[in-house]
Amino acid sequence: MSAFDAFGGGLTGDIPAQGDLDRAVAKARAAFAWRAEVDRLSAEGRFEGVTATVSGNGALTGLTVATSACAEGGDAVTQRILSAIAAAQEELVRLIARTSAEAFGEDSEQDRLVRSSLETRFARGEVLPDDDGR
Repeated sequence: MSAFDAFGGGLTGDIPAQGDLDRAVAKARAAFAWRAEVDRLSAEGRFEGVTATVSGNGALTGLTVATSACAEGGDAVTQRILSAIAAAQEELVRLIARTSAEAFGEDSEQDRLVRSSLETRFARGEVLPDDDGR
């Protein structure tokens, strides 16, 4: 790859061919366009009377809790809310994976990186603490 010579103002080392530069610029543009598309996404999840909406980064942006979802008390409502958020985030993962495959090509290096990041970002652990509070 090339390096910029700060003193002489020119490039030193191997200078990439125009075709290489064009491909790099095209990849960068595709990545920026894809990221903008992800930022516009939202997903919805439902669980036992609770509807949650999340933004393209997985943050909760909307929550509706039906009165019927509250009948069994606070712990049950909490579990329903967390389950609805998880369902919304799972839908978001599906949407992002689809857009990645469309933008970069299914199983491309970029697509594999996106899918790996999604697995890390939205991994599921235990949702509620044990009965003793831990």
